[in-house]
Amino acid sequence: MPDQDRMFCLFPHTVAPEASCRLLSLIAPAVQYLQVLEPDEPGTCAGEFLTPFAVVPEADEIQRVRQLLLEYRRIGELHEDPALMQVVVRDMVAQDFSESRFGIQARLRGKSETVPEDALIPRREAALFLELARDLDRRELEMGRSLAQAEKLEREFKEILGVTDSEELSEVVETEAPPLSPDWGHFAHQLSRRMACWWRLFSGHQPAVDPVYLAIIREVMEELVDLVRTVRDREGVDWNPVELELVRLPALDALTHEQMNELHQGLERAGILSAFHHALPALLAGPEDAACRDQARRAARALEDQVRAGLGTPGGSHPPAARVMLTWLPGVTWRDIWQRLDRPGHAALCPSTPETGSGLTLLHLESV
Repeated sequence: MPDQDRMFCLFPHTVAPEASCRLLSLIAPAVQYLQVLEPDEPGTCAGEFLTPFAVVPEADEIQRVRQLLLEYRRIGELHEDPALMQVVVRDMVAQDFSESRFGIQARLRGKSETVPEDALIPRREAALFLELARDLDRRELEMGRSLAQAEKLEREFKEILGVTDSEELSEVVETEAPPLSPDWGHFAHQLSRRMACWWRLFSGHQPAVDPVYLAIIREVMEELVDLVRTVRDREGVDWNPVELELVRLPALDALTHEQMNELHQGLERAGILSAFHHALPALLAGPEDAACRDQARRAARALEDQVRAGLGTPGGSHPPAARVMLTWLPGVTWRDIWQRLDRPGHAALCPSTPETGSGLTLLHLESV
């Protein structure tokens, strides 16, 4: 598989804010997210900018996971103890396996069902957890959209009344009634477990070439770096990741759907996107190579300038709101990190660990 065909995967989330999706749509030619049950509906963030990568292809298994998820939610309506819920769902998954088609076939043949159980239960646990995390993230995104709409209506109402906020008045208003905002910390909730479950499902469908991981929050990078550095420090090995800024872009979430399409088309006609997408694989293959860095930086600068021009601010008056960072973790593979995050799941689904690879590549978004 050539470098230009390297897969870009949203990691470890399965949904993303629309503002993040719009930025990612300029960085990578195609971004995929792990689809457990159904893909996002067209018109939503993931449905519009991302493409699904199905990791539970078996129809009967999809139905079983859906049934378990319904039972989990039904119990959750009665009990609100997270620890209890974890125990209950594990018991549900284990009991369900005893009556699965694998178990029935094994009993009829008089054979042990240990092998399918070892693989099936960790996968179901991961599928259930990622679907529940997806529900949490989608509620958070919906809250963010509702609050953005409320702020827009407030601005329009003030314009109708002819109200002009002074700096002093704004401070008073914020003191008396702080503005509502979604708790974006939910995207980092149980981040280690999100990664472990993501890799449990991904492990059976990995491509020939390791993917590039795209994260919507910086905490993903920090979690991975801290994990590897702790191990290397314990081993007495000097280890440092390569981190560099790839591109800075202004906020694009204020654009309409038509304006966003026009921006994309303008970048394509000017050859800006193709030039950047051509320079990016070379940088990913050699993040320490000075020539690759220079080429990528020139392509990134052209992309930044053309985006500002497309927004009507070619002089740079539109300040950057987000930047895309490239982090390369040398000497590790995703299987190495997965094993340290999730020993039971790794032992059941990937018992043999290959030799240390050249490194893991991560792109992440962060505010400027």
